Amino acid sequence: MAGLPRATYDEWRSPTVLGRAVEHLCEGLADNHPAAMPTLRAAPLVALHAIQGLTVEQTTAARSSVCPIDGIYDAVTATIRYRHFGNARDDFTLLHELAHHLLAQDEDWCFEVRPALAKSGGEIEERIASAFAAAILIEPADAEGAFRLGVTGSSLRDLVERSRASASAVLMRSLEEPGHRLVMITSLAGSVMFAQTTGEPYAPGRGISQPGVLDLIERARLNSDRRARKDGGIGILYATGKTNPHVRLDVALGGGYAYVVATPLAVDLRINTGSDDPTEWYHTCVQGCGHTFARSEADSTCPECTEPRCPRCNGCECQREVYCSACFMSLPTARARTGATVCEDCE
Repeated sequence: MAGLPRATYDEWRSPTVLGRAVEHLCEGLADNHPAAMPTLRAAPLVALHAIQGLTVEQTTAARSSVCPIDGIYDAVTATIRYRHFGNARDDFTLLHELAHHLLAQDEDWCFEVRPALAKSGGEIEERIASAFAAAILIEPADAEGAFRLGVTGSSLRDLVERSRASASAVLMRSLEEPGHRLVMITSLAGSVMFAQTTGEPYAPGRGISQPGVLDLIERARLNSDRRARKDGGIGILYATGKTNPHVRLDVALGGGYAYVVATPLAVDLRINTGSDDPTEWYHTCVQGCGHTFARSEADSTCPECTEPRCPRCNGCECQREVYCSACFMSLPTARARTGATVCEDCE
């Protein structure tokens, strides 16, 4: 059996490295606990009871502040305690905590890989555990069919509705697809309930209201396919009050929730075509025309933000829209140039 990957913190955030870790755990489980394998996907609780030395208990205690799952693993007593909901959420929780158990029994992880990650070890362990649970619950063919045209709000919603996997499992599985993305489940009021990311865009915290998402939710309610999409605008709002407007938000409504996919616009990642030559890097105009262009096509560079000016509208990054800090509506250009941070209605 191949060992766990030796990787840096940044490398551990990639789907490829996480996938190798999941394969390692699955191989170890099959070798050491073969009796659990036949029912692992269809009945995780039954499978866990077949693992010698592992105890599973229900609890009414609040979940750990570290692990964003409704369960906890006690390595000293090899016990999984979880809150029972009677739905697919239980399966994801149980398999997530099973991964913690498998890692706690893995000498490779305990004595070499996790110590090398230092303070980041806990975060990486959570990512491995969630990736393991998602890989078990979602059939490869189902994921391939759902994401054949990319990861969108509607592909997340449809996979949740078609499979027996929880929404959390589906979102975690979507991170294994190529590309950068933030995936979220929010309430219909735009409040974040669950968020995970490949690393870019960064994830906001639970409970942070997203005005940009709420705007799309209202638009999606009016559309027959219950979805809406927007480039730029407010983007993602963080607890600090800062925003990331360099994103495309794709929202789909279903089951009383909003499924949200945020992907970075080209201007944010300086996406290129594999060339190390900066003149081949591509940008997307944030002035408003939305034109995507190669850096080599720009006629000039802005002396203030040092970014190339759009060859179509001559816009640059320092000319992006300014939003009212109170209501998040766009400020008139003339008012924004005065340095105002709120609109007239909010003064």
